Amino acid sequence: MRLHPELRKGGRVQELVAKIEKRAPKQAEILSILSEHKEPLAVRTLLSYAKATPSTLKSLHKKHWVVLSKRAVSRDPYAQLEIVPPPQFELTDEQKSVLAEIKQAIDREEYTTFLLHGVTGSGKTQVYIEALKEALARGKTAIVLVPEIALTPQMVQRFRSHFGDDIAVLHSRLSMGERFDAWRSLREGRKRIALGPRSAVLAPLQNLGLIVVDEEHEASYKQEDAVPRYHARDVAIMRAQAANAIVVLGSATPSVESYFNAKIGKFRLLELTRRIDDVPMPHVELVNMTREPRPGRKMPVFSRLLKEKIEEKLQRGEQVILLQNRRGYAPTLMCADCGYVEMCKNCHISLTYHVAGHRLRCHYCGYSKTAPEVCPKCGSPELTYKGRGTQRVEEELRSLFPHARIVRMDLDTTVRKWSHDRILGAFGRHEYDILLGTQMVAKGLDFPSVTLVGVITADLGLYFPDFRAAERTFQLLTQVAGRAGRKDRQGEVVIQTFSPTNFALICASQHDFHSFFDWEIRQRRELAYPPYGRLIAIEVRGLDVEAVRKTASEIGARLRQKAGRFTVLGPSPAPLSRVRRMYRWHLLTRQARHVEPSGAEMRQAVREVVQDIVPVARKQRVTVTVNVDPVNLL
Repeated sequence: MRLHPELRKGGRVQELVAKIEKRAPKQAEILSILSEHKEPLAVRTLLSYAKATPSTLKSLHKKHWVVLSKRAVSRDPYAQLEIVPPPQFELTDEQKSVLAEIKQAIDREEYTTFLLHGVTGSGKTQVYIEALKEALARGKTAIVLVPEIALTPQMVQRFRSHFGDDIAVLHSRLSMGERFDAWRSLREGRKRIALGPRSAVLAPLQNLGLIVVDEEHEASYKQEDAVPRYHARDVAIMRAQAANAIVVLGSATPSVESYFNAKIGKFRLLELTRRIDDVPMPHVELVNMTREPRPGRKMPVFSRLLKEKIEEKLQRGEQVILLQNRRGYAPTLMCADCGYVEMCKNCHISLTYHVAGHRLRCHYCGYSKTAPEVCPKCGSPELTYKGRGTQRVEEELRSLFPHARIVRMDLDTTVRKWSHDRILGAFGRHEYDILLGTQMVAKGLDFPSVTLVGVITADLGLYFPDFRAAERTFQLLTQVAGRAGRKDRQGEVVIQTFSPTNFALICASQHDFHSFFDWEIRQRRELAYPPYGRLIAIEVRGLDVEAVRKTASEIGARLRQKAGRFTVLGPSPAPLSRVRRMYRWHLLTRQARHVEPSGAEMRQAVREVVQDIVPVARKQRVTVTVNVDPVNLL
């Protein structure tokens, strides 16, 4: 919207404003604002400035005092991000060697998948940047995938320092308009690099030359809660094959499957074994929490060693990252007298206590209620909070270190748009001393002043009924340990655990990926689990538990009739047997790769059985879901 040109002549607008300001103050305010701006103003911006309503603008338009026009405006939420010129430095010999191989593949324009295994702090991101420069120099476009939205601002800032406005960001926290503008800029060729989480792999780029999958091991790359159930890493590889493009899979802790593919020659293995400037890997200590003093028979949140280390770092003016991979205050509210536990009415799981509002919440369906003051079953006031989440750790932190500046980063503190950016930006500017959070603080973040990482409870997830539980724990601990000690400072890591002899924890404490891989691959070979086998998970869910059980049993029976060279496991209730009022039963089919490398026989059998069962199941309001190559078995 702009002022009508006639009103700018001879001071007419000032006369008009003086004439109407008493009877129509909002109209006068809008005319006054427009008179100060030669360029048109967006309607929303103008109404915000004037604190006026659209009806006021309509009145002005009818009087021909203002001119309305339509103009396409590209919405870039990262346009205001401060761009710092990239620092000048020399690539290490390892980086140069790795980059030379990638450049050769780009020159040949032949599909190749590289697995870049580099220890934390070894400069993988700079390798990505140099490879992108090579691809763009040849007139190609590129995609960069990151596993977490929380990583996006740091990546955007670093990549824009090299590529300016050539980057479009795609992720779910953007508005529909912002996503559309980013999509259109890529589709029309105005921007040549797409950056974002898994959906960015579908960016509408022409002449694709390079796809980078950072932290390729992350489970978040698999979409399992909606159709299509794709894995962004696999889609990246298939898309690159179709375009004769290059794929670079990068990680300090590659997935067992990817590293196995590199070992057998399906991928080309590239390795960065040393940190930049030869900064030593952080010193890691495992603390056996069973040997810690228990005043009042209560397990302490912090070990003596971790408390001492935090105090030491605070006195030096250094920063600390603490990981507790569970949000809320406590995962269970229990009666100490009768053992009653508050459960979700919709899910087979205990309600998590949250301090804000004194509420009990379910992290699966969202159900919440006010926490009781006495036991609903026996009336006892002896209610206890079992376990600990980030809120409880934060409370203990503020009690132990009252002068420390603490910020918490979990799903509860990052629900609003740009919450990730604000928290990480403030921590990066050293406005906080301690960053406490869930797994979102473990990946890809680079803060030079962080010299200590503490893991409050390393055993969370270690004993889940999932064959990848040990791998995920190893990856999480190795990744978060890598946040400590950059530039000229060696970091320290304290891992608190009740399982100090667990092999995955020992390997993580020693930064020993190869020993962990050798140990884990033997387990997978014995069980014919990936990469030695193919899996298909079938979930049956519905409101009627008996209908769900019967449908699952029928699917299992029919599959066993067809199971000539594959195995059927189940059916059985899922580990989380009821979610959002839906009862859940699971089946798992498994086929060894040496029997059928593609798993085609098993897929065909599952397809035929499910197609026959689904029409009958729908009549009973039962849903059957098939997930090929599942990542999460819970």
